[in-house]
Amino acid sequence: MELTQTEENYLKALYRLTSENDRQQQVSSTELSVQLSVKPASVNEMLKKLKEKSLVSYIKYGKISLTASGLQQAIHVVRKHRIWETFLYQELEYKGEEVHEIAEQLEHIQSPDLIDRLFNYLGKPKKDPHGEIIPKTQIESASVQQMLLPKGKIGIAYTITGFKELGKSFLDYMEKVGLHIGDIVVIEEKHTFDQSFTLLKNKQSIHISEQVALAILISA
Repeated sequence: MELTQTEENYLKALYRLTSENDRQQQVSSTELSVQLSVKPASVNEMLKKLKEKSLVSYIKYGKISLTASGLQQAIHVVRKHRIWETFLYQELEYKGEEVHEIAEQLEHIQSPDLIDRLFNYLGKPKKDPHGEIIPKTQIESASVQQMLLPKGKIGIAYTITGFKELGKSFLDYMEKVGLHIGDIVVIEEKHTFDQSFTLLKNKQSIHISEQVALAILISA
């Protein structure tokens, strides 16, 4: 099925919303409007088109959900986006927002063979530079239950699953303090004075600011 770039963006946005809202399967048109920064009238018009293609289940003024076909199409776009991000970051050394913005354009290239070759060339990576899982071609979850570090609980062990910031200075700082994707850390203390955190890694305490904590993704 051939889709326009706008249609793909809507499906991807719906997938992101249904995945991030505690796996809830339905969202409102208002949430979709905010996610895409478009007017509600434009959202309603596009939803009609997607419904005609059997990609969404939607009743006017009601909740929206992806059909099995819509979910499959959304995952294809997510897969392409994350593979392109990995290529840009790993091979071309793009950093930060550049990776995401360029991948937003490249994800719409309609060539499954190119994506498969790129995936194999990169060594079949399991995650993108942000720590997000690169889904397989069949329907499966493309996200893990992760959250920003400040939402974690004191005394609980978490795995660092990714970084929201990919700038060189941030990554250099992470290397300096000894925090890497895949590390297991315990949130030892949250300091109310400045909202900073003390983490425990291999019995070693690591102090990070609130700004740094807000750029670290974790999962239990």
